[in-house]
Amino acid sequence: MIVDAQLHEPAVSLPWAEASRETRWDVMVELQLGYMRAVGVDFAVLHPSEFDWGAYAVARHPSRFGLVGMVGAPRFGGLDPRSPGFTDALARMCVVPGTRGLRVVVTDADLTVMEPAFAAAQEHDLPLFMLAGFGLSQVSEVAVRCPQITVVVDQIGLAQPPGKREEPPFAALPQVLELAKHPNVAIKLTGAPTLSQESYPYRDLWPHLRRLVDAFGHRRVMWGSDISRIIGQVGFTRMFPRENIDRYGAYHSYAEALMFLRETESLSAEEKRWLLGETARELLLL
Repeated sequence: MIVDAQLHEPAVSLPWAEASRETRWDVMVELQLGYMRAVGVDFAVLHPSEFDWGAYAVARHPSRFGLVGMVGAPRFGGLDPRSPGFTDALARMCVVPGTRGLRVVVTDADLTVMEPAFAAAQEHDLPLFMLAGFGLSQVSEVAVRCPQITVVVDQIGLAQPPGKREEPPFAALPQVLELAKHPNVAIKLTGAPTLSQESYPYRDLWPHLRRLVDAFGHRRVMWGSDISRIIGQVGFTRMFPRENIDRYGAYHSYAEALMFLRETESLSAEEKRWLLGETARELLLL
């Protein structure tokens, strides 16, 4: 069973401006399922910018989709932790059927603003996905503060396009590997091809990814494509200019995002089984 641990809304090429909300939602659900069937993905964890669409998709296809709600980054659809009614909205999000975690996007060095999200994750036994904008020390702080919940580091913990990529791309990997000392920290191996300086099958990635798997163990590393970010469009909305991705030669297809892992000889069959599905199933209770 192959699990994609990170999918946003699929890119839609036409605006469907006159369509009803339900029709637009149905278009995205069917596109998502079509993309998954095309490459052989059995289950996807949705990280939608429009949470209500994600809940709709899960309600229609509970055997194909799980759901993660986002806190922070309101520009991209996340709950604003500084807005009135935030705690009530967060409480409702946590109990939506199919919710498998919370994603916190930290853009402030002070984690205090995210305290309600940490408390909610503990109360509802939900993993925390972290995209830490102020450094990996935040992940360590949360892992120590919340030892009973799983903390999943997004995007391998490394800067990736369409944002600015570090040069060399894996310069910060030693700090990521340090997080392995926390037994409740896992890594989401998303967007790895954006860090390659070669074309598919991205052989230059493997000296670095091998260190990652060895440090965390294959039961704490899960694959996610995050393919909408690579395309630069989430649903009907272009989020990122294509030139940001092209500047680094980081564009790749959904099939390439999966096959560079599935077909590599740098992982054993057992490691592939965990990275491509079992880790997500175990840690996210799928």
